[in-house]
Formats: sequence, C-alpha cells, structure tokens
Amino acid sequence: MGSWKYRRVSTTPGWYYGTNGVYDFRDDVAVVLLNRDRSNRYIQDVTGSQGIIFNQYVGLKRYTFGYPAPDGRWPQYRYNGEDLIYAIARDTYDTTKPGTMWIRSTMTGGSSGGPWIISPNSRFFGYVNSVNSHKPYGGAQMSGPCFGNAELQLFNTWKAA
Repeated sequence: MGSWKYRRVSTTPGWYYGTNGVYDFRDDVAVVLLNRDRSNRYIQDVTGSQGIIFNQYVGLKRYTFGYPAPDGRWPQYRYNGEDLIYAIARDTYDTTKPGTMWIRSTMTGGSSGGPWIISPNSRFFGYVNSVNSHKPYGGAQMSGPCFGNAELQLFNTWKAA
C-alpha cells in the first residue's frame, strides 16, 4: 500500500499556547502534512480523502468516527480501541464553551481527532467540519470545535506548504 512520513505538524495558537495552562477547546485541531511515498504518490491518491468546510451552522446531521478505548471514567461503555465506531447525531452549540458544539455519542478516549463529517455520500466521503475533542459532560456526549476562521487560517497557511 505505501508509507508516508510527516514533514510538518501545526495547530492553532489558541490550542498550542492556551491561557494559564488552560487550552481553548474551540481551537482543538491540528494539521499534519505528509510527504509523498516512495512511488511519488500522495496518501489521498491511495486512500481517498474527505473535503473540509468552515463556518457552518449548527443543527446539522454529523457522522463522527473514532477508535474509542477502554476508559475507567465511563465503565458503562465497553470499547477495545481496535474497532472503528461511528455515531450519527445532530449537533448542538455548547453555550458553556463558545466556539464548540456537542453531539450524542458514547465514544470515549482514543476517539479524539476522529472527524465529524457532514453531507457524506454513499461511501462516507463528505466534508470534515469538526473533530472529536473531549467529553465535557461525560456520558453520551462528545464535544468538538466549530471549524471557524482560526481553523480556516491554519488550513490556508499550510495547504500550499
């Protein structure tokens, strides 16, 4: 299939620096740029890739994916960290943490960074508009950043690199 080495990694300033040791969950996103493989192929030429979209409304149907692992904080959810799990739910703006939203999902640690996809086709290719970030309320909710201007700036800065 191939192997791809990374050449650059970056995140938003709000996530990297935080404020007094507290990180800004509305900017919990990173970019990893990969080199071509030995056959001079980009990874998306082999695997396919999602689109990305910014500044969308909330209340959209989201498809989220991850590899949740066993997590003592939520013993009622029995995951092994090896199986791809997905949840489908409508997002809700989180008024307690501006710039974030949440969906109904029982996924636990290990699923962090998994995409929230809107408008997928029959092969689940759509547009990433958030990622699994944290479980602020525990239980059956997952929170993620609303991809807004900070994420758009990060994307535009690195897409040509």
